[in-house]
Amino acid sequence: MKNIKEEKSKKHHKKPEPLNVEARWGKLFSVPMLHITVPEQYVKDMLEITDKIIADPDAIDHSSQLAGKIYKGKQLSVPLNYNKKVINFQNFTQKCCEAYVKEVREYDSNASRIWKEFTLNIMDIWVVSQYEGDYNPPHTHGGLLSGILYLKVPEQMKRKPDEASIKFGKDGQIAFTGMGDADPFMTTSLYNIQPEVGWFYLYPSKLNHQVYPFVGNGERRSLAFNADFISKEQLEKIQKLQGEK
Repeated sequence: MKNIKEEKSKKHHKKPEPLNVEARWGKLFSVPMLHITVPEQYVKDMLEITDKIIADPDAIDHSSQLAGKIYKGKQLSVPLNYNKKVINFQNFTQKCCEAYVKEVREYDSNASRIWKEFTLNIMDIWVVSQYEGDYNPPHTHGGLLSGILYLKVPEQMKRKPDEASIKFGKDGQIAFTGMGDADPFMTTSLYNIQPEVGWFYLYPSKLNHQVYPFVGNGERRSLAFNADFISKEQLEKIQKLQGEK
């Protein structure tokens, strides 16, 4: 009896026939983010350099250009020509940004054509040294592409081995917000990231984000930058318009 029932069950549960259709995905209104684990040497180099800049009484204060509410820490410019190590980090960052643009341009055939050839420029780099109570309210950046590299994380904020890297609203996290009333089945309007030394994120400059304050000892140190880029097609149009004046 058992075998007969099994045979009947198999007849009623046939595998569905594969769909023989032509289909193509359209990635509409997506907000791509690139997460990179930076080689340890770059982290060591930039930690050493930012130590010197933070200790320098003549360092350039960058806070007037930023949204951060930094009461105990500092927001300081990192000159693009500071030394060879900064230039090496810039070159690494530029390659990451170029890889980002090359990936994202494939989302759309028109973008793929426009951004086939482009020039990318790192606009500015700054260090944010945060302590207990310091925070960044919701804001966006200048340029078209921005990024953040974590150099120091307080002990109480460090991710445990059995803990997910993405949590909801914990101290010291960076939170990205967007998508408005988009269906939560398809996406999320709030994306929190728990910082970890050596983690590097690239994202569109106009993506809203904020940094929660934290409680306790220690320093949360990050390196941030803005980048701008222009396609060969756009540049030629600008040059043509300038030539007609």
